Amino acid sequence: MGATTPLSLYEAEAGTPGGGAAVRSLTSAPTARYSGAALAASGHAYVHLGGTGRSVQWTNTAGQSISFIDVRAGVPDSVSGGVTESGAGSIWCGAEESWRP
Repeated sequence: MGATTPLSLYEAEAGTPGGGAAVRSLTSAPTARYSGAALAASGHAYVHLGGTGRSVQWTNTAGQSISFIDVRAGVPDSVSGGVTESGAGSIWCGAEESWRP
């Protein structure tokens, strides 16, 4: 079975976008099976970080220290359909760089 572990969930779209970041949501029924990133996102919404300095922040309201963070990032396909790494960036927690592709 395993241990019972308390979990607090913070979705990106419920955070505070900064530096020009924008919440993107599925606003109409999909027209194709994979018609956009919002269709694949939990809750059908996400924060688009399309440039340097864009961010999303949350306030920890769990009443305890954060011991783990799970970040899911999507790198867009190129126009020809192949994966491009030009959209990938670093993840920072405060002043510490935590992840770089």
